[in-house]
Amino acid sequence: QIPYFTIAEPMDSLNVALRLTSLTKKQNTIATYNLMEKRLLKQNTTLLKTQHSGVFDTDGMLHYNALSNQLHYIFYYRNQFISTNKNIQLIAKGKTIDTVETANIKVVAMSTGDKQIAKPPLVVNKATAVYKNLLFIKSDRIGRFEDKTMLEDASIVDVYDLSNNHYVGSMYIYHIDGNKMRSFKVIGDKLYALSGKFLSVNKVPSKVTDEYNNANK
Repeated sequence: QIPYFTIAEPMDSLNVALRLTSLTKKQNTIATYNLMEKRLLKQNTTLLKTQHSGVFDTDGMLHYNALSNQLHYIFYYRNQFISTNKNIQLIAKGKTIDTVETANIKVVAMSTGDKQIAKPPLVVNKATAVYKNLLFIKSDRIGRFEDKTMLEDASIVDVYDLSNNHYVGSMYIYHIDGNKMRSFKVIGDKLYALSGKFLSVNKVPSKVTDEYNNANK
C-alpha cells in the first residue's frame, strides 16, 4: 500500500520519490517507493528540518535530476534548497540571493485541535525547474538593484549552479495578456512557460546555457 504523500516525482519506470506528510507528527519526510515491489525503499526523516511550524514551514518543491541521479528540494518560504543522492542522503545545501532565512508563517490552532496558516505566508520561491547542473527559481521578490516596476510586466527567474551553489544570473519571462507565468520547464536553451491558458517558448540566454556542465552538453 502506498503511504499518504503530498508530492510524487518519478525517478524511472519503477521508482518514484515521495514527500510523505504526517499531520500527527507534524512532519514532512522524503522517501523513495518502488512501484513493482509496492514498498518504501528509503526514507529520510531528518532531511526537511522544521523551523517552527512543522509541516507548513518545510513545504516546497521536489525535482529529480536524471542526469546527476540527484533529488533537489526547494523550500517555498525560505531562501534554501537541498540536494540528495538517489538514496536520499544529503549531499549539498544552498541558499538563494534572497535574505529570508526563516519562514514567515503564523499558525493558529482551530477548535478541533488542528492547525492552519492564519494569513498568506511570504513566498520566497514560487516555481522551480532543474536542468543539468542548473536550478531555475521564479521569485516575486525584487533584488536590491532591480527595477521594482519589472514585476508589472514580467516574472523574474533566478538561476543557480547546483554543483557549487553559485548564483549564475537572472532572466525575464514576460506576462501574456496580463497572465503571469505560474509554472515552467527548462530543456536546453528553451524555457517552456505556462501563463494562464497560454503556453510560451522562451529562449534561455547564452550567459545561462554557457554554464551548463561541459560533460553534459
